[in-house]
Amino acid sequence: MGKAGQARQVFRSYGKNSKVKKVTGTEKSVPKTCKLKKGLVPGSVLILLAGRFRGRRAVFLKQLESG
Repeated sequence: MGKAGQARQVFRSYGKNSKVKKVTGTEKSVPKTCKLKKGLVPGSVLILLAGRFRGRRAVFLKQLESG
């Protein structure tokens, strides 16, 4: 029998021994919002294709800022 589900031990060092390098002076770029299909406007009925609710119908309300 194995040790199923047991977490692997990870040893971390804190303080002077850590080799984490911080990059200074870089700016993160803002991700662009995804382009949607032309026919996809608020109020249109969609059919979900994957996941728990696949085959169900949903109404498209708006695109979120996160995409």
